[in-house]
Amino acid sequence: MSRPHDSHSMSSFFGNPFRMFIRKRSFNSSARVNQILKGFETALLQRLEQLKLNKPKDFIDLTWMQQAMEVLFSLHSDLRTLVVDLRFPIAKWDKKWIDQYLDDTVNLLDICIALNAEISCLDHRHLIVQYVLHLLNFSDGMPSSDKLFRAKDHLGELLGEKKAGEKNGASQTHRKIENCAAMLQGMCKSLHLRKVKSSAKSRVLLRAIYGLKATSIFICSILVSVFAGSSDPLVDLRIPDQFLWSVSFMTLQQDVNEEIKGGFAMGRVPVLKELESLNAAVKNLHLTIQMLSLEIPGENERRFQLTEGSEQAHQIRQAIQELQQSAYLLSQGLDPLTQQINTFFQIILKGRNALLDSLRFSGDNDTQIEDEFFKM
Repeated sequence: MSRPHDSHSMSSFFGNPFRMFIRKRSFNSSARVNQILKGFETALLQRLEQLKLNKPKDFIDLTWMQQAMEVLFSLHSDLRTLVVDLRFPIAKWDKKWIDQYLDDTVNLLDICIALNAEISCLDHRHLIVQYVLHLLNFSDGMPSSDKLFRAKDHLGELLGEKKAGEKNGASQTHRKIENCAAMLQGMCKSLHLRKVKSSAKSRVLLRAIYGLKATSIFICSILVSVFAGSSDPLVDLRIPDQFLWSVSFMTLQQDVNEEIKGGFAMGRVPVLKELESLNAAVKNLHLTIQMLSLEIPGENERRFQLTEGSEQAHQIRQAIQELQQSAYLLSQGLDPLTQQINTFFQIILKGRNALLDSLRFSGDNDTQIEDEFFKM
């Protein structure tokens, strides 16, 4: 004779098979999502570690800036991979996330434009240096007094001895980079980890976007500060301890900010290593040529006395070599950095365009648009 409660007892003991399947599936899905997040944050931690300053170090150089830009490229690629692995198309994103992304990318595009404008000014300085080196080419013999005078005038221009009218264009360009400080501060105010209750995927996505945004703000603030010649654009972000990369980020931010602020405090403007070397070489050559100038008795003019094999000829040759070397190092660093900033601009622009397209089309194109949105 069967007992009426046997079936119920067995079910309670072994559990409902359907419920067990659902729970197991939910557990596996949650574990997979958490593993995706851990992979992203571990990669971010490793990339931040690569940017640590080597002590003792004079100051920030173009090589470090190039490495920092590479970190931004890699993070965008990592975020794209994360979104694909999550199978979380843009069509399911909250409207607030999208609005914030559009606001942030406008600022990043403007920052790229301002940085390019500053680099263009440095390119102009480099052209003047090349012309000075052309005038002082010793391969055709001793430079004439006329060439020495012209070289001296151009070197004086590089040292800031310009007419008021010639400064207007440069000051307008400089205001662009100065405006970036306000943009960065605005992005800092909107940097917070939103609380979501909808899904684990939403939580993971927002944590990843938070990491990308914080790193973008930090790296852009360094570039803007260096090229603006001011510590005002520097940020002081507070990253919560819940992030795997928070300690590394905070340590790096403190070290770099102290390095730059210390340089400005000591009157080292600019703080960019290669640019300071170039300025020092320009100043040295300008002074060397100026010391060769002789006033002609009875005449209201000055001439240069420079003869082959003299101590003055040796000094000016040495000063020219220093200028050649510093100009070369600056050019070698600026060219790839310019390309990286342009690439970053294109990444942001394509991402915006793809996101806007996703808002105009239905779900059939989500996969294609999602792939394009995070493409490098």
